[in-house]
Amino acid sequence: MIKIPELESFGFDFKNTYIAIYSMLGYEMERLSQSHLSRAVNDIYGYRILMLTRMTKSFHTLYSTLAECHDYVSSSTLIRMLADSLAAYLTIYHEQDDEEMKLRHFLYVIDGTKLRLDYLEKSMQILKGRASSMSDNEHISILSESENSVNKCRNLLKSCTDVIKFMPVYKLYKNEIDILIQNRNWQYQSLSRPKIKQHWADMYLRIDNREIVKGMFSFLSQYAHGLSVSNLILGSDMEAFYPLYSYGIVLMGKVKEIVENDFNMDKYELLDGFMQSDFFEGYFGSISDAKRQEMIDLLLK
Repeated sequence: MIKIPELESFGFDFKNTYIAIYSMLGYEMERLSQSHLSRAVNDIYGYRILMLTRMTKSFHTLYSTLAECHDYVSSSTLIRMLADSLAAYLTIYHEQDDEEMKLRHFLYVIDGTKLRLDYLEKSMQILKGRASSMSDNEHISILSESENSVNKCRNLLKSCTDVIKFMPVYKLYKNEIDILIQNRNWQYQSLSRPKIKQHWADMYLRIDNREIVKGMFSFLSQYAHGLSVSNLILGSDMEAFYPLYSYGIVLMGKVKEIVENDFNMDKYELLDGFMQSDFFEGYFGSISDAKRQEMIDLLLK
């Protein structure tokens, strides 16, 4: 369990702390999303907002699995997914060199798009072989939808590849970057070693440089893959879930830090109107005025 002494001093347990931080992050994310509406792949600023919005929604889902469903395994799986998402964001978008940041971004999109394309093409082959098991109209409709999706994936792959090959860094590292494209390797360690990937365990250190946190995120693969640890019988009392709340708080805190520092809006601008919002009333409205102000002052530091 990860201790948060500043919040414990106010008598807040992990559950209430989680809700309080999510209330602020949810409002900040809503404000940030409204400030920039594009989510196009070639709009890296907007695409980053898309990733953070998706993570913020998952923090809400995580709270439901913890507080309402009391589902330890699903909660652990969600935390691992969030850790992977955040590690990917930091690896790509906190790359110090701007050209390499753009390169990693388009390689990241290529990676997911190529995997989706391979799946769709295999599915189409299966569909074509099962034509006799469905009506003609149904078969034609499903194949048409699949073909449209395949064409979109192919066009996106070509577009991303073309962008990369037009970048100045491509002229300097043509052979190496061709290998990166072929291997869909956005996790590369360095341009001079294009076949070597960073390990996820090392990428977790970008979230929190404590070895115990890195080890914990790696361990949660046991739940994500449904291995035997998932079958351990755990208590259903609140204290059994406190470690998971604390891991969620660590991840949320990092996302909140990103939202407040990676874009052109500081946290005071992002929180403008927060006290009049549903996010505020959903949690802070239920506590005393004095404690509410103390809590807000602490979270604004």
